Amino acid sequence: MDWEQGELRSIRLGEWGKQRGKTTYKIQYRDYQVPAPYDRIISQLVAECLHGDRHDSYESRRRAVYALKTLDKFGDELTDYKRRQLPPAAFRSRVLTPILQRQRRGLHDGYTPCVRAGVRSTAEDPSIQDATAFYLKADPTDPRWIPSYRHNLIYVPEPRWHLGVVMGVAASDEAAIEHYNKVKENHDKIMESLRTNGVEVDKDNVRLLSEAEVRAVISEGIEDFFYEELQRVVSRLFSLIPLVFSHHSI
Repeated sequence: MDWEQGELRSIRLGEWGKQRGKTTYKIQYRDYQVPAPYDRIISQLVAECLHGDRHDSYESRRRAVYALKTLDKFGDELTDYKRRQLPPAAFRSRVLTPILQRQRRGLHDGYTPCVRAGVRSTAEDPSIQDATAFYLKADPTDPRWIPSYRHNLIYVPEPRWHLGVVMGVAASDEAAIEHYNKVKENHDKIMESLRTNGVEVDKDNVRLLSEAEVRAVISEGIEDFFYEELQRVVSRLFSLIPLVFSHHSI
């Protein structure tokens, strides 16, 4: 997870179009340039669509429908933006930016009360000012937020699941379903640990992984990605060292 200020990534968008001189339709693909952080969100949503086809569970099918609708709306938005001949680097998606902002803050959006609690600034329901500050105050494509995205993957199950998919820990259909269920179970354990123990930081005020978070990272096979974060806590969680470094030479 790394990008430079103003970096663009290429994506391919498919649209149904009539074949020239024929009455039949086929999908026609066009290449677009989008700010780098949107690339990961698009990849996650595509992965969720594919997973919904092979995992017959309510949650995976629900997320697949949501992902497909989100991608369709994003495609319409991106097509309209390009039609107006506006610069790709200035593009900020009304569809995907809210997702980026929630992931940047470690806010799981699968449950409405969680979103409300994360957005509001008081005990009342979120105000327009709360929503504006949460979603529009910071530019989520700014590279300075990369550390926040990295650590907060721990608290949002879908992008953490997608990380495992990208890293190849769920290659077969059976492994993909097992991995998906494991991430959901680990999310519950991580949230319970937060409620019970709160958050611990180091002397530089950098948030440290809890024991529940370390165990989740290891059991999901994504310890290579979190290697630096794991290094910060091995002295405190000495009993986990053999597991943490099982794929590294020290």
